[in-house]
Amino acid sequence: MTTSLFKEPSGKTRGRLMYSASSRLVGDNYDSHREETFIPVENLGSPDNPATLVSSRDARGLHRPALDIDLPVTWVKRSDGSDHIWIDVKCSRRAYANLLQVLREFRLIDTNYVKPLDKAESALCYELDRYPAIDSAAITDYMKDRAGTFNGSFDQLLREAADPAVGHAPGAVSGPQMKHPVLLPLHVGAVVLDSTSNHHLYLDTILSWDGYARVLLALKRAKIIESKYFLLAIRRQATCLRPPWFTKGHMSKSVEEFLATRYPLAKNN
Repeated sequence: MTTSLFKEPSGKTRGRLMYSASSRLVGDNYDSHREETFIPVENLGSPDNPATLVSSRDARGLHRPALDIDLPVTWVKRSDGSDHIWIDVKCSRRAYANLLQVLREFRLIDTNYVKPLDKAESALCYELDRYPAIDSAAITDYMKDRAGTFNGSFDQLLREAADPAVGHAPGAVSGPQMKHPVLLPLHVGAVVLDSTSNHHLYLDTILSWDGYARVLLALKRAKIIESKYFLLAIRRQATCLRPPWFTKGHMSKSVEEFLATRYPLAKNN
């Protein structure tokens, strides 16, 4: 592990566009810039028919992680441009070590981060990381306000909302105190949005379904995602999230109907 994890942030964040994903993980010269991954069935520009669901799976069957995390999450953009995601979860050291191994394998975290932090190290690192954290509630509110008139995809609106916050941190807030802070030192970009339960986490990388399923299993074993959420993702071969302007109980169609309409060739038997 590098000592840079314990350096106090300078307070300055280096702005960069979210979702500048590398294509090397899936090969076949796939360029994620040429296809918006989180395209809902409905057009975001129609106030009478707003998007009700977004999916991790794109038209080619590849996945950009979109995760529902029902735990306290803090998103920190460090001065070197990297992202730290802190999750308040009490998991076993073995499950956490396995998660780090899987995330390293798919280049989702810093490859130098090998040995999990002990409790004292986590507390020290988190105290340094808490100032400032990014206020994901401000990003969520921005998306809610723009959704009714935005003429574009969910992914485009996500970028528009997140980039100013990341680049200039106008709504930076101190992260909450966590009893069991677990660090994911990401090697890829991230966006965290508030949800009706807790948080939605979007990661800037492209994975095959087999790779994504392994990441989901490791997250489930570390108790970061719920077992039911994991099993539904395996059955659907995708993770699905409601956009921030949509609340539970107002779905115009089921997840299965959404996936069957959006990806008729990939429908489960």
